[in-house]
Amino acid sequence: MKVYLRSIFILCVCFACSNNGIEVPTQPEGVFIDDWTYEFRNLEAGTNAKFKLWVPQSIKPRATLVLSIGGGGNGTNLVDLEVWRRYAEKEKLALLGIHLTVSTINAPRTLLNGLDKITTARDLSYISGLPFLLRGHSSGGYFSYNFASQYPNRTIAYANIKGRMSDAVNNLSLIHI
Repeated sequence: MKVYLRSIFILCVCFACSNNGIEVPTQPEGVFIDDWTYEFRNLEAGTNAKFKLWVPQSIKPRATLVLSIGGGGNGTNLVDLEVWRRYAEKEKLALLGIHLTVSTINAPRTLLNGLDKITTARDLSYISGLPFLLRGHSSGGYFSYNFASQYPNRTIAYANIKGRMSDAVNNLSLIHI
């Protein structure tokens, strides 16, 4: 009887600790490019992700506006444009420019991890908990849609400018701009 119970216990432990064949992704560590820019390298077969935060000095942001462009282009420079900075100050927003070489299913989680790295290092951790407005063009729009569908409670609105959409968009209950 003891052998039987011990065998059942061992099997239960093995199955409880098993990931059932599902590979659980781990977030690789990245590097700071400068005080406000964090980059993850070699996320999935040579893909990279870079995030650059800008926070107006005169205000406490109430949300974060994520800016992404298409074609695997670098949107981190958008946070340096005066037009976006004036808009952010007026609307009380932090700006987060992103550069994703490939927008994958894990990219939204990578954004949250990258933002957390920057805000922790800059002693602005409260920004990591703010809601998001997402503006994306082409593959950046696809990323915006993916983020909004994975994190609807963290998303105020998103704009998908010419990005591909899945059929599941009809089931998404968000405010679209």
